[in-house]
Amino acid sequence: GTYTSLLSTTTPGAIGTAAPVVASVPAGYSTVSEGLGATPTTPDATANSIMTTPIVVTTADVPNINYGIFNPALPVDLVNFLATQFDEQINLDWKTANEKQFSHFELQRSENAKEFGSIATVNSNGISQYNYADSNPIEGINYYRLKMVDIDGTSKLSKVISVNFEKGAYFVSVENPANNGEFALITNMKDAKFTLLNSLGVKVNLQINETGHNGFALKSTAPAGVYYLNIVSKGKVVTKKVVIP
Repeated sequence: GTYTSLLSTTTPGAIGTAAPVVASVPAGYSTVSEGLGATPTTPDATANSIMTTPIVVTTADVPNINYGIFNPALPVDLVNFLATQFDEQINLDWKTANEKQFSHFELQRSENAKEFGSIATVNSNGISQYNYADSNPIEGINYYRLKMVDIDGTSKLSKVISVNFEKGAYFVSVENPANNGEFALITNMKDAKFTLLNSLGVKVNLQINETGHNGFALKSTAPAGVYYLNIVSKGKVVTKKVVIP
């Protein structure tokens, strides 16, 4: 990454005198190895100045170092980033944490995972939950990533995710195994109906709650075992095996 060196002195030092301590540093920075050891053999630079020229440090210099090297982290953490097909579009959902001094996301897409182009800019909303619908996806595999941009222009890229887009295709993703009888489901099947069957084909209880963005929260009080979840939409049936531990 790009690193900035911040001198850890409040006043310029002179040859033969020990480095003074730090009184204050710019917001977002902290000092390390403050006041280390020995008397410097060359003058310090201007107090609290940002050094833009390279610094060469040898093992002999270590006892006299009175500056820290920093790589300030971008003030946003990406918790998750998901892509799913719904009808003739790709829905992209992501969640963040610790947004500080953050500006916006640039959503990028590629058909080969090498050359990416921007398809949307999504501004920070302060609530850490985002979604975007790509209404013109590429036939086949679509690769997506996020460029996360700070208010000062600093940026970093997310991991790359992919989804296979097929016209007229059905998509069902089920959390498996269930957690205390609860499991999440995402599907692009419209007006879907759900039925949970045991290994004998007998219907068991199932509670269904929509969570938005094509998602459902399903819960069953059936005993531990292997079950089969049928999802039915417009005469099309998709069956998923579900384990309740």
